[in-house]
Amino acid sequence: MTTLEDETLGGIAVGTETGDLRGVLGEPEEMKVDREEEAATGCYHAEWVYPDRGLSFGICGDRQGEGSVRWISASAPSTAKTSGGIGVGSSEADLKAVYGALQMMDEAAWVSLSAEVEAGVVKTITLSEMPE
Repeated sequence: MTTLEDETLGGIAVGTETGDLRGVLGEPEEMKVDREEEAATGCYHAEWVYPDRGLSFGICGDRQGEGSVRWISASAPSTAKTSGGIGVGSSEADLKAVYGALQMMDEAAWVSLSAEVEAGVVKTITLSEMPE
């Protein structure tokens, strides 16, 4: 089983700043920002969506949706792969061979990886920050 400390999805890691994300993928095709500040973290949650790439990003930041990546999700037609080479369309067997389970958490890194598998094929894969 692998550690998630340096895990990425499509070359993007949890914690990546939005400026760096924009440098890799350009402007999001859709952006939704919550109007209410989260009391526990002091951040506004945003979702940056790239539907043509099958990628969505959860952002913790300011009212304009600028901040850092909290979660990354890939679904069809995404070609993004994890650091272990797993992505949408990978087999369940390959997923288990690389990660050992359908959901894994690395408490030392505060990161989790989960996948939705249907008929033995990965349909979605999500890399996310675990709540403290």
